[in-house]
Amino acid sequence: MKQWLKDVAVELGGRAGERMCRKLSIPAGRTRLLGLLEAPEVPDRAPRVLGVDEFAFRRGRTYGTVLVNVEMGRVVDILPDRTSETFATWLREHPSAEIICRGRATAYTRGIKEADRWHLLQNLSAAVEKTCHQHRPCLRKHAEQEETSALPVIDLPMPHLPRTPIVERARDRYTDVHRLLDRKWAISAIARHLRLDRKTVREFKTTPLDEPIASAMDFGASRRGLIDPFKPYLNSRFTASCTSAQQLFRCLPLAVAFGLLVLWGAVQVALGSATYLPFGWLPISLVAALALAAAAVFGMGVARVLPSVLTPPLLTIAVLLSVMLLRQTTDSALPAGIAPNRLALLSPVTDMPRQLLLTLSGAVHLGQSLWLLGLLATGLALLTAATRRARLLALAPVLAGAALALLVLPASARDSFVLDRAAAAPVCSGQVCVTEVHRSRLAELAPRGAEALRLLHEALGDQAPTRIQEETDLRAISEDRRLSPGLVLVDFNDPLLAHASGPDLTRLLVAQGLTPNCGPRTIWEGAGLLDLPAQSIAASWALGDHRFHPLEAADAYSRDTWTKAETAWTRLTALPPAEQRSRIARAHTAALDCRNSLPALTGEASA
Repeated sequence: MKQWLKDVAVELGGRAGERMCRKLSIPAGRTRLLGLLEAPEVPDRAPRVLGVDEFAFRRGRTYGTVLVNVEMGRVVDILPDRTSETFATWLREHPSAEIICRGRATAYTRGIKEADRWHLLQNLSAAVEKTCHQHRPCLRKHAEQEETSALPVIDLPMPHLPRTPIVERARDRYTDVHRLLDRKWAISAIARHLRLDRKTVREFKTTPLDEPIASAMDFGASRRGLIDPFKPYLNSRFTASCTSAQQLFRCLPLAVAFGLLVLWGAVQVALGSATYLPFGWLPISLVAALALAAAAVFGMGVARVLPSVLTPPLLTIAVLLSVMLLRQTTDSALPAGIAPNRLALLSPVTDMPRQLLLTLSGAVHLGQSLWLLGLLATGLALLTAATRRARLLALAPVLAGAALALLVLPASARDSFVLDRAAAAPVCSGQVCVTEVHRSRLAELAPRGAEALRLLHEALGDQAPTRIQEETDLRAISEDRRLSPGLVLVDFNDPLLAHASGPDLTRLLVAQGLTPNCGPRTIWEGAGLLDLPAQSIAASWALGDHRFHPLEAADAYSRDTWTKAETAWTRLTALPPAEQRSRIARAHTAALDCRNSLPALTGEASA
């Protein structure tokens, strides 16, 4: 077993051997496997073809020398350092090496005079390049003085270089370096200003433009991998001067996350109970995507101009404060906020309208798009600006976009949200009408509404409403509803009505027609709950119930209220029929006047 584990350690090493032993259910860790390895015996004579090169025990500090049998592909020995004396001593102790393939280290050069073909060619190339570089003025002067008139002139077409982002970046950097060199800038100052290494600046200074472009064209030309599906997006971000790998890594999840959010919303709408799909969501989503892109690019541009660890948090805090100060609320009938309406609409964060039939106007979409495009253009300009003047000029797009946006955005809050006329178009069946948004509710509401109108006519006679209509009036939070004697207003935001069906729907319509609640009753407004006892009494009376039927189940907080309502029901049903009808009529009149209708049913003075 020990020999078998040793063979595993020799062939696979520590971690791979540990995984193999785990698969075979053999308890052997990598430390045990490596402990079984023994250094091979060093042969007395060197191999015929000996390879010599250095390696690092600790990079930058301690180095050693590895000796390899080139023909067998096996390590012969390890020397503790890379000095020429240690290597020469080893050669004297192990003779018979005919060919030695060495690296270019100085110690190996002093130890032996032979080198392999690759190192020889590299040494020759470096020597020729160094010599030509030292005599460039002489070579250029001699080339200019040569007689070229006798040579035939051949018109060759200009080579077509692909304008890839990497090539353009190399060209722009080369141009910027030479522009600053012409201004007598030092190499260190150019490196700090352009955020380049001094070696790169020195290389751009001494080499023609063709060499950086050729290197950029050759870089990664034959490499393909998992990043290939994302190359179109990455190229577009490179074109937009988003050249940092960290920035690109942040941009990809940002774009994908927003796309998934929109896709999930679309799936919910498609699979949900919605039967009306307007196109108003499209400009809203496009403006949101533009805001996301503009904010990201502008933030990167500001971070490039102000390279500090404090820039991202301070910029985030500034954006949050501006959004909070510019945000409008829709608690009132019209949007309201601290800032003027035009200035507030520069923020794409708008409050959701309470009314289902409201949507943002086209002027808001256009104005916000102009402002965000200016912000995006400024961010791109800041990413590419290299001088203070260029950075100042980069502010022009955002200022122009803000000016145009302020001219386009509506000055009045009433014009920010408009009624979606297509969604609010009436759809009727007999005397029952709803909006286009709730067309699907009409099939059940129409027969129940006709039955409710018949019962209301029997109870109120000529004073009874003659139509049932969905409520579409705009109002503020807790503002009274605009009631009409001839209409039964239906609000699908009423939690009781939204989920009612069958006889319960008929009961609610009768209650709304006899004693309509003046205060709204929605998920965010509860004033209409005060009218539930009177509505329950009136509906039970009109439907001819023998027992009191509350519209809402009693809980611990409303048990006393429903007990009093049941007592009032008992007193009402004990009266003669004429008096009952009279009290129902007085309760109907009180409700239309936005007064409490319960005292009219009990015979007390109405408040």
